[in-house]
Amino acid sequence: MPTAETKRRMMNVAVFVLPLLLVEAAAVVIGTGSPRGLQAAPDGLEEPAAVEPSLQTSQWSDAQLAAADHVLQLRSKPFGPVPLLFEISDESEIPGGEGWEAGPQPPPEITLQAILSSNNSVTALIDGKTHRIGDGIRDTGWVIIDIDSDNRAVTIRDPQTERVETITADRPN
Repeated sequence: MPTAETKRRMMNVAVFVLPLLLVEAAAVVIGTGSPRGLQAAPDGLEEPAAVEPSLQTSQWSDAQLAAADHVLQLRSKPFGPVPLLFEISDESEIPGGEGWEAGPQPPPEITLQAILSSNNSVTALIDGKTHRIGDGIRDTGWVIIDIDSDNRAVTIRDPQTERVETITADRPN
């Protein structure tokens, strides 16, 4: 009687071999012989026509020529610590024109109205809605990472840029 290990190995072999046998059997039933026979003769009857080599030369567009020149320029520049990362050293190479910079985005307009604390949890009232640590703020992408009830402050973080901001509640008059 085979051991459990032998049964397991036999099942593994059957799982891989069974689909191959089914494909071969289906090919015989359909009448094509085998999948390899389909590749050899597309119609099964005709010889493939001889392909004549094209004598036309390719006409490159201006964009293709510019791309080829750009690749040649990149070959002469050193790569950074990661071969797939190419850091632009000259601002004129930045897409969008010379001097173009994407500055840091300001945090979303958020109004911290109150902080409610109990023995078990701390909740912040932001723009009329209650939030806890880990909650996202509206659809801005910013996430609450800390609620400080003593200083009436909420710390938020943008997961895309890892930027952290602290928002405080105004003291009542």
